[in-house]
Amino acid sequence: MISLLEDPTPFLTDQTLAYDPTGEWMFPSLLDTTGIVPDAPARWLLAYSPHDAPGGICFAWGDDLDGEWKVFDNNPVIAKTWVRNPNKHHLSNFYEVSHVASPHLIWLPERQRIACYFHGENDTTRVAFSQDGVNWEYGGVMLTANSFLGWRLDECSYARVFPHRLPDQPACRYVLLALGKQPEPGADAGGTRHIFMAWSPDGISWMPRSEAVITPPVGWQACSPQLISLEDGLWILHHFDIMNGPGNLYATPVNDYMRKRGETRLLMSAEDRPDAEHRLADPFLVDDGTDTHLIWLEGARLNGSFARARVKLTAN
Repeated sequence: MISLLEDPTPFLTDQTLAYDPTGEWMFPSLLDTTGIVPDAPARWLLAYSPHDAPGGICFAWGDDLDGEWKVFDNNPVIAKTWVRNPNKHHLSNFYEVSHVASPHLIWLPERQRIACYFHGENDTTRVAFSQDGVNWEYGGVMLTANSFLGWRLDECSYARVFPHRLPDQPACRYVLLALGKQPEPGADAGGTRHIFMAWSPDGISWMPRSEAVITPPVGWQACSPQLISLEDGLWILHHFDIMNGPGNLYATPVNDYMRKRGETRLLMSAEDRPDAEHRLADPFLVDDGTDTHLIWLEGARLNGSFARARVKLTAN
């Protein structure tokens, strides 16, 4: 289903990063700012983060996916505590959590803003907004683990948002795909992590669907969904892994209603990457107008770095 057109190369995390609190990185997200951000210093805005506390949402600018990235001097731009107004002396915060992580960038034309979705704690998905990619305003809580009725989830995280219209919801303009963990006492990973969906008319107000889109094989976990369109329809890129164990990249076909329409397929195996410590995760596909690039995480959980390669994706 995937053909590498070149040998994978390190992406971003081979640079010296001034903010590197835990030595691990995850969940890259790229936004093409062409025609969106006037006077942007570069074409691409990149968001990324470590996961473990204190986490922190970091940003960088770049014109070339193969080149050096100019990371923001004030990373993490979005931290584990967000003060309502730093210029006033009071104790009220928007939030104060152990960590924030897993940023996802999308342009919302209705608001003329960039949205950055992220989680912190693991049971809460939040959003921030920006006109320029530099200055951010807190936008509030989008979903929590309790949003999905009938499941008793205790995590709602690793969310990505995509323009899409559900045929049975005329008001739908966006879908959100996120990890939701169903706790299971005694399980090695504390439960099973599925991928769930919510829809929205504006990228802000969300209507969750209490039905898992992707359920992993027994003993495995599903995470890091990206919705893409191929010749034969929609697919969700994601990974299955065993907590603190092996993991591979996969693709699951879905229909316009965001329901599975076929068998999940292996996208890339960790066996093909001998330095990946048996684990690949967090696939992110991006098209620069000339080439299609796949960026992913490789390495043991909480000890990963990014890789990138030009690829060709086919439905078969």
